[in-house]
Amino acid sequence: MLLLIIRRTLLTMVSAFFAMLPATLMGIEPSGEVLRIHPQDAHYAQQQEELEDWHRALARQQPLQELRELRVYRYMLKEPTTLITLAARFTLPYSALSTINRISRNADLTENSELLIPAAPGLFIPLEPSSDLERLMYERRINSEDLPPYQQLTIDNGVERRQFLFLPGEDFSALERIAFFGRLFRNPIRTGKISSLFGTRPDPFTGDPSFHYGVDFATAEHQQVYAAREGKVQQVILNDPIYGNYVVVEHDGGFETLYAHMNSIVVLEGQRVTNSSQLGTVGNTGHSTGPHVHFEVHHYGNILDPTIYLQKLDIIQYAGDQK
Repeated sequence: MLLLIIRRTLLTMVSAFFAMLPATLMGIEPSGEVLRIHPQDAHYAQQQEELEDWHRALARQQPLQELRELRVYRYMLKEPTTLITLAARFTLPYSALSTINRISRNADLTENSELLIPAAPGLFIPLEPSSDLERLMYERRINSEDLPPYQQLTIDNGVERRQFLFLPGEDFSALERIAFFGRLFRNPIRTGKISSLFGTRPDPFTGDPSFHYGVDFATAEHQQVYAAREGKVQQVILNDPIYGNYVVVEHDGGFETLYAHMNSIVVLEGQRVTNSSQLGTVGNTGHSTGPHVHFEVHHYGNILDPTIYLQKLDIIQYAGDQK
């Protein structure tokens, strides 16, 4: 709880700091509504012309203060579609369309949904991130020494005011793209080391070759174990002879994660969790040789190598097979 309070306090202080900076643009309101995605629609034609101007200016590496004023437009979906399809029709990177509308997952868009359409490519990073993707962008970019030139924006869509840092011309990193497509997990522990990887290894009890279906994170007993991504607790199992006390969490996109050998479990089946939710504590239950968390990733029943889907910034030093 104390760490959560400290984290929220720091985030508020950082947001306040950016709020005091001279803003290149503030209080943007939609310049009009695109009624149809067609050159004969005046606002669509204007958005496309301004977008081309931005592309030319960014290609010339024109200084930020010399770039034209950013405009955004409204668009009401006439029929269900996908965000990527809609972005292509507006000739925008889907990262620009998803971040300005705070859509953090590649999902179908429903009819009569109203979206903001920017007239420039780039990333819109909220000063108050809420989803896993937004927190990832905020932590990796805003806290980076290599933060590119940005504009601070307040966009009023008539319903709410959204505060962003706009990074012109920036696109999703490989890691952010994985997060957007729902294939991203954080480590289940915050401190420790990877003691065993996915794949064939000597059995810790017999020494014979055996296949290890997850990644083991070794740390002190009673350390907190967290959900690797937002989802719903599907199973809570106690005293399994192999996995001991373990939890299975179901995620969007057919993914499941498993957390084994825990000492205690603090969630219930059916409970919704995020990647900051505690599932339980590290233990040594079941078929185990020491305190650790055995972590698995499943996709529609297939067991995957978790290191492919873990955030690289979170991967703790591999210490060699020990469990």
